[in-house]
Amino acid sequence: MTLKWSIPEIMEHQSNGLSIDTTVSVEDLREMDAEIRAISPVHVKGHADINRHTVTFFLTISGKLTLPDAVTLEDVTYPFHIQTSEIFRLLPGSMGGESSSDSEVHDVEAETIDLMPYIKEAILVDKPIRVTSGDNRKQPAPRGEGWSFMTESEQKEQMDPRFEKLKDLFNE
Repeated sequence: MTLKWSIPEIMEHQSNGLSIDTTVSVEDLREMDAEIRAISPVHVKGHADINRHTVTFFLTISGKLTLPDAVTLEDVTYPFHIQTSEIFRLLPGSMGGESSSDSEVHDVEAETIDLMPYIKEAILVDKPIRVTSGDNRKQPAPRGEGWSFMTESEQKEQMDPRFEKLKDLFNE
């Protein structure tokens, strides 16, 4: 099943709606975002409500991204499950009584509706900025010459050397 329809194809499903249940490849997301090391085929499931003026798609998008660990840069598998809706205006300038802002409504271009760009956008928007695996907590914290990672409690216990002499003033 493709995720691209012409307006006449869409209108054939006006009375009973359109069901979607397919798996698509979005490998070109790796070119769009350098942090994405791999992406599994994406499962898209949902339905479309169709009326004279608009088509509203209610979609569930799920799959797995492989992203770099924020600490070690090793591969981390990040499963995603996104629920989104996309509204397409069939006739420019008419909404048929629906109340949606223009930023949420897409105009149909070239008499076809293609969901792939919107699916890719939803995945990119949902992608976390950083991921870490649970394995990092078991490893000792990295250290270097003159620096080391410390927890908040260790940081509170350690006194700033610039204030060390002030501590003696209050003891007198």
